[in-house]
Amino acid sequence: MILTAAHCVRDGETGEWYKDFIFAAQYNQGKYGGIYSYDCVATKNGWLSSSFEKYLYDYAMIRVDNPSRTGNFGTHWGWRGEYKDGVKIGYPGGVANGEVIQVERGPLAFVDGVVQMKHGNMADQGGSSGGAWIGAFSDKEGNSDGNYVISVESFGYVEEPGIDYGPYLDQNFKDLWDYVENGCK
Repeated sequence: MILTAAHCVRDGETGEWYKDFIFAAQYNQGKYGGIYSYDCVATKNGWLSSSFEKYLYDYAMIRVDNPSRTGNFGTHWGWRGEYKDGVKIGYPGGVANGEVIQVERGPLAFVDGVVQMKHGNMADQGGSSGGAWIGAFSDKEGNSDGNYVISVESFGYVEEPGIDYGPYLDQNFKDLWDYVENGCK
């Protein structure tokens, strides 16, 4: 399963679903380790709103057609208070034209019900939407004691460069996970 932002798969005002998703694992400057297609995509209906509360639901899941050959992150929902900082990964357009994955670290806080990360990268973060925010990050091979997705890149404010926001993953997230894992049934 792929976790991303709801705004990457569905229009939050009209409810229209975007189409033709392709996931390119280990993408780097036009090259990748594998291509995956999908059989179901889902968001929570809370994403379909004109109010700020929609950002509480700015996550989506895509069930891909084959297991990962390179491994995966774990997930952690209901984690409030367990992580003081996190790492976000993504392809921001302001760095290498969005062609090279970026890793940023920063402290976490809760603001208006969403998670805030002060990572400090002043480059335009557009394009990194849906990128994972990782708790207990480790880049050591074989580490099984961390690397939990705790949010995804959702939005930022132009007047706050170096700060981004993502949804807090709670029981609603877990319910959607179970639904998609079962083929959107």
